[in-house]
Amino acid sequence: MLSWPPRLEAIAGLLISPSRGLLLYTPVAAFGVWGLFLASRSPERRVRVQTIALGFSVIVSILFLSCYEAWHGALAAFGPRYMLESATVLFIFLPFVQQKLEEKRTRQIWKVLCVWSIVCHGMGAYLRWDLMDIGAYASPWTLSSHPFIAKPMRLLHIPLINIPNTISKPS
Repeated sequence: MLSWPPRLEAIAGLLISPSRGLLLYTPVAAFGVWGLFLASRSPERRVRVQTIALGFSVIVSILFLSCYEAWHGALAAFGPRYMLESATVLFIFLPFVQQKLEEKRTRQIWKVLCVWSIVCHGMGAYLRWDLMDIGAYASPWTLSSHPFIAKPMRLLHIPLINIPNTISKPS
């Protein structure tokens, strides 16, 4: 079910919610956004035009998904599955950031975000998950639905505290 206008909760959820946020599962995508910005300022007209088109496609995708009532993927999935196409587009722009990685501080941030992204997706791929681990019975905003919190809590037998599902329905 689609609704108009796009919902701010869904836009924020697609980008930063603990259970589905692209930037919490793949924070290295933030460098892709930076690369998109740098590419849009390229002296080559062809690069600028392609960058604008691809950037527009990411924005349209996010807006379209935020109109979808089940933007969270019906809660029974690991990570930001609806954002995979947008993440792929953002990764195209990572080479534009390469020169900026010569700065020590930026390179350190890059390394931390890369390790976070790899470990997070590795946990999703190689660890056994059940519906409780992925927060299927909680709001997408429940912190304990992120794998870095959920899996250790389950392994240590610490009860997960689920916030009632507060996903707003379009009126």
